[in-house]
Amino acid sequence: MNYKEIIVKYFIIILGGFFIFYLENKEILESHYTTLLVVIIALIKLGMLFFDSYNKIMEISMKNVAFHKFLIFMFINVMILIISFSVDFLCLYEINPSNFEGLPKNLSYGELFFEFIYLSMLGFNNLGFYDVVPKSMAARTLVILEIISYFLTIVFVLSDFVSLKDSIVELKKKKKE
Repeated sequence: MNYKEIIVKYFIIILGGFFIFYLENKEILESHYTTLLVVIIALIKLGMLFFDSYNKIMEISMKNVAFHKFLIFMFINVMILIISFSVDFLCLYEINPSNFEGLPKNLSYGELFFEFIYLSMLGFNNLGFYDVVPKSMAARTLVILEIISYFLTIVFVLSDFVSLKDSIVELKKKKKE
């Protein structure tokens, strides 16, 4: 399994979020269009990540890859999701700081990014959202998308990978007969 290829592909996906950040800084679009663009690109990124993950899971199942390699692949996926949504949250905050409530004032971009990574990790672990609260519909939509992605990742894949793998292999055997 080529982890470098996976990381590079997902890094390119995350650059979409930074592109929006650039658009907002240059004030090329009105803020409501930029906000809509953040949500649309988040949906596209999520679709691409799930499509790619599904294909990799099928590949891993058919090649009988060791479980630890599958776990490394899933760890990379989860980290990409966390970073991707953190970039999206940062973009929404850059567009309009009132998209989120509870962040300290005068934070640098690095500190804000850390706060949003922390927000994403807490969401992933179902520990809540501490002081930062998504206030706009766009911010809440991104949080919902993030929770759905984590739910699908954890519940449907990691919690029952062995059964999933066995059912895929059995299905392929039946198709050959």
